[in-house]
Amino acid sequence: MEPVAVQRRPASCCSLISSCTSHPVFFGRPHSIFSGQRYEQRMIIPRSVFRLFQCTEASIAMLFGVMAPLVFGMGVVATDYASIYRERSTLQDAADSASLAAASELRLANPDSRRLASLAASFVASKLKGEAPRFEAGGAASSAQHSGSQSEHRTIQTPSGQIDVITTVDYDRQTLKTVLSRKVATYALRHLGAAPDQIGVESVARLMGASPLCVLSLERKENKTVAMLKGSRVTAKDCAVQSDSASADGLFADDATSQVRASKICAATAPRRSAALQVFAPTPVACPPADDPLAARAPAPFTPPCINDLRVRSGEVVTIITGPVTLCYKRIEVMSGGRVVIRGGGVIAFGAPPKGFGKLDGLIVRKGGRLETAPGDGVTFYFMNGGTFAFLSGSFVSLSAPTGGSYPGFLFIEDPAGKAKKEYFVNSLGVTKLLGTIYLKQGYLRIDLDDAASKAAVDDGDPDENDGLAPLPPGTDPSNSPNAISGGSAYTIIVVRKMEVRNKANLVMNSDYQGTSVPVPKGVGPTGGYVVVER
Repeated sequence: MEPVAVQRRPASCCSLISSCTSHPVFFGRPHSIFSGQRYEQRMIIPRSVFRLFQCTEASIAMLFGVMAPLVFGMGVVATDYASIYRERSTLQDAADSASLAAASELRLANPDSRRLASLAASFVASKLKGEAPRFEAGGAASSAQHSGSQSEHRTIQTPSGQIDVITTVDYDRQTLKTVLSRKVATYALRHLGAAPDQIGVESVARLMGASPLCVLSLERKENKTVAMLKGSRVTAKDCAVQSDSASADGLFADDATSQVRASKICAATAPRRSAALQVFAPTPVACPPADDPLAARAPAPFTPPCINDLRVRSGEVVTIITGPVTLCYKRIEVMSGGRVVIRGGGVIAFGAPPKGFGKLDGLIVRKGGRLETAPGDGVTFYFMNGGTFAFLSGSFVSLSAPTGGSYPGFLFIEDPAGKAKKEYFVNSLGVTKLLGTIYLKQGYLRIDLDDAASKAAVDDGDPDENDGLAPLPPGTDPSNSPNAISGGSAYTIIVVRKMEVRNKANLVMNSDYQGTSVPVPKGVGPTGGYVVVER
């Protein structure tokens, strides 16, 4: 008998799966997690699933058909998590930027929490292309109000929805926290019940090593670099006073009747005199000497020959108009009853002293004389060679630094390259306004209500000169003014080699940097210190 040929037909997918899944499959012998006893329970995996992966004859299309929904679902979930992560990173970057920017305002003497909140919200809006809320500058609150912690809430509308911005200012710790939150949209996670309704981030920035600087003496070796003598006072409640001298008498007071009040008092070497410790409040703390913060200022101006001498006598009113070209004088002297008004916002320089013009040359205002800048104008006085200034008892001085030009924010500058250690005198209660920065790198600033020393320096023995003894018209004598020296300035900053205050003079160092358009040179005032993000 001839053998019968059996023709094999190709197996269908169903028959393959059926044949591949015809045997039971057992998997593992786990341990009990409750009793620790081993047991013989067999974990049965559905044969149709297990054999499908084992079967080498199964169609790849069938495998893809089974796996595709799972892969697609995992992809959607991954997309949701990536979207949340990306959104959180964007918010964190905006929060860090807002905290750094707003915390920088803590350098100001009296930053208002509403102003800081508006500033932070504006930075968030700029980072996220949103619409910034209305800016709230805040009121001129006293320092007593700015203590503890204060929070403010703002909302920002962005293309992807509303963002809530909460800023918390801790005035005691000098920190600012920014919290951002917004609703988040997901696809798969919301159906699984795992999607957050909102995402939020926070950033905390701290102002480190800074208090607005208003007095700095640069002398490193000598004593009495900041000296308080005979019942004098320096009032700088919202800014810092610092001496770079290594001498224990760098910060000096001759008795306990003098006073220095500042937000911070710093010395390279702490005072050793017990009287000085009573005078300074708070107690001086040790700090490394500060480098000259204004060393990078603009170079000395180009000056024409200093051939001008100006003497303004009683009844004369002289207007000096400054401009792009520096004006150079040997001497400007305002006599009793004379008045000088300065306009233009430029520079007036003082060069080599002329012969026969006395011991002191430069800018001199005698008793009854008036020197002022016009409203809205400013001036920079630049002293070269032998020029200095002297505002004698009974004089009236009201000056502002320029808002622009070569030296914005500088009221007085001494040529740092000069070798001479010169003296500058302020002897009058009528010096009510010195708005700007006084930078006398080699200078000795003497603030003294007894002007005997300065009068001896400027007296040239000219018999035709009225030495300023004539009184002002009734009711206009500035020496009767209750205002302290420079008390009418929005801010005053002094950087000198040495400074002395004596004979019951009260030097007021205001620090209302927001209250004027006169800028503060970088490195002093509210621009010192640095801001770091803590988290």
